[in-house]
Amino acid sequence: MSLSYLVYDIESIVDKHLLNQIHFAGQGLSNQEAYDTHTAELLKKDGKTFVNAAFHIPICLAVIAVDKDYGIQRIGLLGEGSRTPGAIVRHF
Repeated sequence: MSLSYLVYDIESIVDKHLLNQIHFAGQGLSNQEAYDTHTAELLKKDGKTFVNAAFHIPICLAVIAVDKDYGIQRIGLLGEGSRTPGAIVRHF
């Protein structure tokens, strides 16, 4: 088996508390209100609601090993044990 490529898929969620602390400090918004306000601002400005990756927490990192003809040779998840964000990042 000869592996030519590794394909990664990282799933994440927005850390709404961090977003609230950074963008809306002292405004008395709940974390959800801060998220809703921020994504509405993004939509108005850019036509998209994707929050900057700096505010994301990894929850799953999958890897697929493929050969030179793109045939899947192996699939796996990164992170040991409970697959916490810290374990995922350390394993990566």
